[in-house]
Amino acid sequence: MMRTFKVLLPIAVFLSYSLFPAEISNINVSFKEDDIILSFRADEVFVRDVESRIKSGLEVVFRYEICIKKPRRFLGDPVLFRKTLTTHVQYDPFKNQYKLLKKIDDKVIETKMTDSEKEMRLWMTSFSNMKFLLLSVLKKGSKYYIAIRGDFLSSSFFFLIPTGVKADWKKKDFVFEG
Repeated sequence: MMRTFKVLLPIAVFLSYSLFPAEISNINVSFKEDDIILSFRADEVFVRDVESRIKSGLEVVFRYEICIKKPRRFLGDPVLFRKTLTTHVQYDPFKNQYKLLKKIDDKVIETKMTDSEKEMRLWMTSFSNMKFLLLSVLKKGSKYYIAIRGDFLSSSFFFLIPTGVKADWKKKDFVFEG
C-alpha cells in the first residue's frame, strides 16, 4: 500500500502542474444587421512554456471553440452553430518580428506583422466586434447561450498525460430580440 502511494504521489503532483488553467472572460454578444457580433478575451494564457515556445521561433496556435446553443430542460442542448477560431504567431528572432494570422474554420481572415510583444499578445487573446452568424438561424424572442473554450498549448506527456494551457467552457446567456 505504501509503495503504491509513493508511486502515485509524484504522478499527482506532476498532473497538478501539467495543466495550466486559463480563462475566457468578458464575453459580449450584440447584434448588427444580420450578424451576431462577438467580443471576448482569454486570460492567464502566457505562461512560461508558451512564451518560451514563441521566443524559440516555433509557430504557436491558440484554438477557440465557439458554439451557440439553445437551452432545453431535459435533453442536451442542441448546437445551432459551431466555429473554430485560431490565432497563430511565429516569431522571427533575426528580424525581431511576430508574424500573426487569424483563421475561422481554416479560412484566413486576417494577417499582420508586428515587432510589439504587447500587440502580439492582444492579437492572440483579445477579440472585439467579430461577425459570426447570420441571424436567420435564431428565432426572435428566444433564449440562447454562447459557449467558448480555449486550447492554448496542449500536448501530452508520453501520449498519456495531458499537459498545456486550457480554458474550460465559459458561457453567456442572451435573448435574440431581432
